[in-house]
Amino acid sequence: MDASLYGNLSVALNTIGIASIFIIFGTDSGAKRFIPILNKNNMDRNYISWNLKYFKKNSIILIFITVTILLLFILLYYLNIHDFDALHLAVFIIILTPIFAFSELINAFFNSQNFVLFSSIFKSIFSIMITWLVFFIALELLYIKLNIYNIVIIFAIIYTILSTFSYIIYSKLNQSISLFRLMFEKTKDSSNDNTEWKEFTNQLGKGSLIFIFLSYINIVILEIMHTKEAIIGHFAVVIMLAGFLLLVSKSVYKMVLPNISKLLENTKNHNKLQNIISRANKFSFLISFLILIFYIVFGHSILDSFKGDYTDMYNILIIFTLSQLIMVLKLGSTNLLRYAGYAKFIVDIETRSVFLLIVFGTIFTYLFGIIGLVGVNVIVNTYMLLMFTIEAKKKYPNINTFGLRRYYEKKI
Repeated sequence: MDASLYGNLSVALNTIGIASIFIIFGTDSGAKRFIPILNKNNMDRNYISWNLKYFKKNSIILIFITVTILLLFILLYYLNIHDFDALHLAVFIIILTPIFAFSELINAFFNSQNFVLFSSIFKSIFSIMITWLVFFIALELLYIKLNIYNIVIIFAIIYTILSTFSYIIYSKLNQSISLFRLMFEKTKDSSNDNTEWKEFTNQLGKGSLIFIFLSYINIVILEIMHTKEAIIGHFAVVIMLAGFLLLVSKSVYKMVLPNISKLLENTKNHNKLQNIISRANKFSFLISFLILIFYIVFGHSILDSFKGDYTDMYNILIIFTLSQLIMVLKLGSTNLLRYAGYAKFIVDIETRSVFLLIVFGTIFTYLFGIIGLVGVNVIVNTYMLLMFTIEAKKKYPNINTFGLRRYYEKKI
């Protein structure tokens, strides 16, 4: 794939990521807190119903906005004011967001109902396999030439397969729950019962939006500040490779998330929670360090396999992977604070981090190029790691969020 097209695709997928956060807006994370403690008296069903209606409302809003924008540009095209084919890929592909977000929400339901292994395999392995398979069929068997419209069609197929598959599996595992029926059935307003759901979900939604913006702001800064458009595609490859650290570590942490809210309520269960955190940290830290070492040794060969001028990005790959390793190290403290009800603190710190990354990232990209941007990432991520670790230690001094010690001390 041409580096410029790959860069446009990266921006488009980042846009879908941000738009999906708007549609889900914290309901995926909220499910991991509330469903584990609402599995009695049919309350988990009520919460899922509320989640799906929330999802439906936001999906309708996004589709309306997207279709309106497309109709506006069609009008401008017929008035010879703007070339329709010159629109960015993101404008077209964003309409697929509800399909993508639906599979993400169902995946959160899997995780919250202790189908952790399936949830992890689906998101980290199966989805990647389906993506590669569809692209292989399109490019190698059907000889389709990639352009904006073909890419939109390909991703429509990918997201539809993922959503359909996740829906079928969930329906088989939870035969008493029909997701589409819950989404469209009329229920009485229970605002007194779901006030806590709304408040917590809104906090998580703000945090998720800021985090996703923090994750994607690098591409935006490069798009604006860097003179070479191909650098976007080059850096997108680096983001993809370095992203495996967080992808694997978050999959490991899925076994921790449904337990935090339950085990924090009673201090007698803190050692049990410590053991779960320790086990997750031990595995995620080990895998992350191994990936970093692998990139140090074989980074040149990996970049060369992309059949373009990517080998010059070796130093960038190593430094940016280091910044992602720092993000892995803060997963314990961040998740502990989030599911303990301190989402507002996380939002405050990540908002400051976005500001720091925008200001200093822009300045250092202008002065030093892409190396300046990834250097700022390392510093900002270190700042977040320190702030979250210190705050978690203040709130829960008997829980070690780096958690490699107590796992051996006591078994519950």
